[in-house]
Amino acid sequence: GKLFSYTLEAGAQLTDLSLTWFLKIPLSADTSKKPMMVKCNLPLTRQADPRPIMVTIWDGLLDRNASLDKDNQELNEIRSTLQRQRDQALSQFSSLVADKKALEKDMYVKFSLVLNEKKKKIRELKEECMLHAFASVLFVL
Repeated sequence: GKLFSYTLEAGAQLTDLSLTWFLKIPLSADTSKKPMMVKCNLPLTRQADPRPIMVTIWDGLLDRNASLDKDNQELNEIRSTLQRQRDQALSQFSSLVADKKALEKDMYVKFSLVLNEKKKKIRELKEECMLHAFASVLFVL
């Protein structure tokens, strides 16, 4: 249901007004538990000159608006800073990924060269062994 409701009640005389409001305050996220109920009553009186009260209300609203504007500006500055940091981090990450790929490619090329040289050396040694073995068989005969 509603978390907040109010009523404006007139008394016996037109000058007798009362503002009553009800608050439902959930004590936990568990909806099976009953919330705390608060009822407040504020008697209202008619003012001969409501201007000072209206000035106070408007001043409060303007001060709150200025405070919220300042908070909003600070939050926007923080957001901009965080976005710049994120963009820098993404750029650095992309650069590191590209460097890693280039390094891997270079390592594979070098590894291929070393591996091919080793294979060539093994073939040469096998041929040499075969020649020695063949020569020793011929020498025995």
